[in-house]
Amino acid sequence: LSQIFVYCLPYDRHSLPTSHLAPMLLTRICRQWREVTMGTPSLWCRLSVSEDVQQAAFCYDTWLKRSQG
Repeated sequence: LSQIFVYCLPYDRHSLPTSHLAPMLLTRICRQWREVTMGTPSLWCRLSVSEDVQQAAFCYDTWLKRSQG
């Protein structure tokens, strides 16, 4: 399942921290999908950072922790 989730990521750009796109969207489907998504660091290793980093600092911190990097 985690390998399928990796294919849900955009391949042409870094992921945006939004609940409407993978990987965040995958955490909202069901408990099993959330556990798999949260346990797959490769889903969290690419992040697009906006110019207003302070405003999104909490989101970025959480994202980086999930990447285990």
